[in-house]
Amino acid sequence: MTEDNKTRSPTPAYCRACEAIYKEKWEAKLAKDSEVNLVAINIVNGDAVLGDTSEEAIRRAQEQYPRDIPFMRGWASKRV
Repeated sequence: MTEDNKTRSPTPAYCRACEAIYKEKWEAKLAKDSEVNLVAINIVNGDAVLGDTSEEAIRRAQEQYPRDIPFMRGWASKRV
């Protein structure tokens, strides 16, 4: 991926694929086990990087996977 690709908005197909990964692999686990409420999903390998803020999750995902565009997904946390 080039630097230009990091600034482009993901396509609808990319977003659907990431949402499917989230639902299949992460939704139940994160809702049950995590107090963090944002996740950046790597579409290439299905890994998830958690963060308390979107900026934190994106930064961690970009550090771990610098060639991929992370997909952000939030969920209701246990915290009030």
